[in-house]
Amino acid sequence: MLRLDSELAARLNRAAQLQRTSTHGLARMLLERGLSRETQRRRARTTLAALTPREREVVWLTLRGHTNRQIAAALYISTETVKTHVRHVLEKFDASSKADLRLRLRQLDLEPGDHPAPD
Repeated sequence: MLRLDSELAARLNRAAQLQRTSTHGLARMLLERGLSRETQRRRARTTLAALTPREREVVWLTLRGHTNRQIAAALYISTETVKTHVRHVLEKFDASSKADLRLRLRQLDLEPGDHPAPD
C-alpha cells in the first residue's frame, strides 16, 4: 500500500475535493497517467536512439522550428532529401506532422539545445 507524507496527503485530499472524487480514485488516476506517460517516454527515447544520425539532425532542427528549406541549407542537402528524412522520422514516431512530432518530443522534456546539432 502506498504511504504518503502528511503534506502530500493534504494536497491530494484538496485536489480530490476540487475534482469531486475520492482520494483513492484521484491517486489511482494520477498513477495511471504517470505510468502511461513514462511508457510513452521510454518508447520515444527508444525510437529516437534508433534514428540515423542524419534523421537526428533533422529532428533537432525541426524542434528548433526550422523549415525544410532552412534544414536543407544547414545540412547541405536538397529539400527533397529533407522531406524524405522527415517522412521517415514521422513514420518511426507514428506522428502525423512535424507539429505532432515537436509536441511528442517536448513532452519528453527534450530541448534542441541539449543535443548536438550541425553547425
